[in-house]
Amino acid sequence: MPLPAEAYQYAEWRRARVAPDYHVEVQGHFYSVPSRMIRQVVEVGPPKPPSRCSIAAPASPAMHARG
Repeated sequence: MPLPAEAYQYAEWRRARVAPDYHVEVQGHFYSVPSRMIRQVVEVGPPKPPSRCSIAAPASPAMHARG
């Protein structure tokens, strides 16, 4: 069996609650989310370009640029 074309990339996902200022913190960086998600629990983790953050919530997946 041949090796996969792409190397395995470890990704660590965690849950975070959206703050009243509609931001979540991921590894010391803050990302904004839609204000309708305030106080909801979302799953956050790194997607393919490492300068972004994935935020997955019920019916609202999104990607935000870091920085």
